[in-house]
Amino acid sequence: MKKVIFTLLSSICFLNSFAQPHPSGQFNQDDYAAALKAATLSISADKYLAETDETVMLTITIFVTDKDANPFLYDYRPVNQDAAPWKITQWKIVEGGGELKPGGEGNYFAALITPKQVPANKAVVVEATIEPNQPGYAKVILRQTIYIENNDNAFYINCPAYNINQEKWVIKDNGGLNGLMQNIPGSNPQLNEQLQKAMQQAQQAAQQKGYNMDVLTSNCKAIYASDANVTTLTLNGGMLEQKEGVAINTKNNFMLVFSFPGQVKGNFKIKSQKEISASFTLPLTGRACGCADDPSQTNDKHPTCTGGMLYISEYKTGPGGFIKGTIYANLEGADGDHVIYADIQGKFKVMLAN
Repeated sequence: MKKVIFTLLSSICFLNSFAQPHPSGQFNQDDYAAALKAATLSISADKYLAETDETVMLTITIFVTDKDANPFLYDYRPVNQDAAPWKITQWKIVEGGGELKPGGEGNYFAALITPKQVPANKAVVVEATIEPNQPGYAKVILRQTIYIENNDNAFYINCPAYNINQEKWVIKDNGGLNGLMQNIPGSNPQLNEQLQKAMQQAQQAAQQKGYNMDVLTSNCKAIYASDANVTTLTLNGGMLEQKEGVAINTKNNFMLVFSFPGQVKGNFKIKSQKEISASFTLPLTGRACGCADDPSQTNDKHPTCTGGMLYISEYKTGPGGFIKGTIYANLEGADGDHVIYADIQGKFKVMLAN
């Protein structure tokens, strides 16, 4: 047997070049017996641009063609482990830190928990060693790079009916009125002085009513309505940083709104009362998905959103007040007469306007 040891460095571009079906069932090597030696193994990730302290699912995949030359990308999860060409013997983190937890029959997948801080090289490199299980097959060492960043507001959205497929939305606070003033060119000192005075007057008026004008005019803010005893978070604009696991970094226009009762931290179950809600809107298209059902009041006959959890980890009032937390929820919308569904998960930190 000719002994060959080779290393495959899988990358985002490499995986993205295979726009092939990805069956979720077990891989039956008998269907591809003639093509297995030419098959390509790789590590696929559910996201290649991740946040700190976040879980990334990694799966060993095999790209192979059947007897009719039809290409497929399968999870490498053989029906018969003993008769399979390869066996996965080791997962490890090469650099960047974090924690790796292999799992599944034959260790065909692993959960990477990214480091709590952005590593020096802003990436985590994971390696999987795959040993031959039969004569004539080579040892394979696969590597995959997951890029790490740390944003205050980052969300993963999936809504195939709206062509939103595993997207990552990142929204950065624009600083409100103060941020706008800092970005105005200083070529006209007189106009700039007038704007500065107008801004100061607006800030003073807002302060008298208990509001921070900079936060109130920001694209990322929270407002507490004392009459209704409800806190509402609104986040606008942002960047589409990732689609189907591939980084694209494109400006986008979307709005997210979350609400919950009171001014306290804790777990708030979406779909337990109408004051606890989550939604996103695409202003340019008018499309939206949300969930604010109250089981005691709804008369909906169709299957509705399953809701989820809004977790507020910090709620600080007073000067410099802010709200920090995470969300995981299933939302519903409409595509014509059809009810459609969307999933959202992410984290947020926004300033409190009052």
